[in-house]
Amino acid sequence: MEVCEASVDLVFFDAANIASLFRDMLSALEVVHKHDIVHLDIKPGNILLKDKRFKLCDFGMSLQTVNGYYSGDIDEGDSRYMAQELLDWECSSDLRKCDIFSLGITGKRVPLKQREAERVIIHILLIYIYSMYNVLLSVIEI
Repeated sequence: MEVCEASVDLVFFDAANIASLFRDMLSALEVVHKHDIVHLDIKPGNILLKDKRFKLCDFGMSLQTVNGYYSGDIDEGDSRYMAQELLDWECSSDLRKCDIFSLGITGKRVPLKQREAERVIIHILLIYIYSMYNVLLSVIEI
């Protein structure tokens, strides 16, 4: 087991940190989702920092799915980061989308250094476009 420096909720972010956070988390989710696993508890406290790399942890609420779909009961996590489908117990949609939603909310709530908002918004938009492209590729068979 690795010893990490801090969780994301204890790090002050600039634009480069935000870009790294999203890049590392999207890479982690890509691997997890390719194995038909959904995390379902992505939040700042479950993302750790080590050697300038962000690592997804705490898979206690994760589920094995079939192409992102799950028909059993789902435990409720931290409602501040959960997609509306999970809060309403309407889990007939692809649960991988819930992980992406939670990551977006996490990015919105990390503490920023002063005067970084404009640069961060640009980085987030670029990363969002990249992530949506990858999500579409994983859903649409070419």
